[in-house]
Amino acid sequence: HGLVDLYQRGRLEEALRRAAAVVKARPTMRTGYDFLAFLQAQAGDDGAAIATLRDADRRGLIDDPLLARWGLLCAESGRGAEALRVLAPLSGSRDPDALNAIGIALATAGRAKEAIAKFEEAAAADPRSGQAWQNIGITRLQAGDTGAALDAFARALSVNDRLPRAWNAQGVALMRSGR
Repeated sequence: HGLVDLYQRGRLEEALRRAAAVVKARPTMRTGYDFLAFLQAQAGDDGAAIATLRDADRRGLIDDPLLARWGLLCAESGRGAEALRVLAPLSGSRDPDALNAIGIALATAGRAKEAIAKFEEAAAADPRSGQAWQNIGITRLQAGDTGAALDAFARALSVNDRLPRAWNAQGVALMRSGR
């Protein structure tokens, strides 16, 4: 609870030091790696977060949510091929977070059509989440299909109007379309 409290009070550096100490003192505790990787990513050090999750994997501590986070961190760091390798064990998952992570990795690897298919699976798995539609919109926008991107953003925001990336990308799409 102390780590969460430090993080919530904006004391990220201290929380990072303590989380690293927890992992060192209790190297078989999955939660320690989970929180340390989260804090490292929050501090903008995706490379350290990826290394932490690799270490957890070497120790046999990776579960599906951590695997999805690891793959997503790789994808967001431009490491599409590594992300797809990391996420391969989740390829048959019906979990929307895993499906979105795989879709993002596919999009990062330049495989937009496959990415959109994964995002559509994620949307079907959790119709109350706008994240999959947001990701479809972003992928379509990157592929130059502004009209389809706008449709996807409208759908995402109709489900959840608190998606800042969808609002931002929708603005880019509107600007590109001349509206």
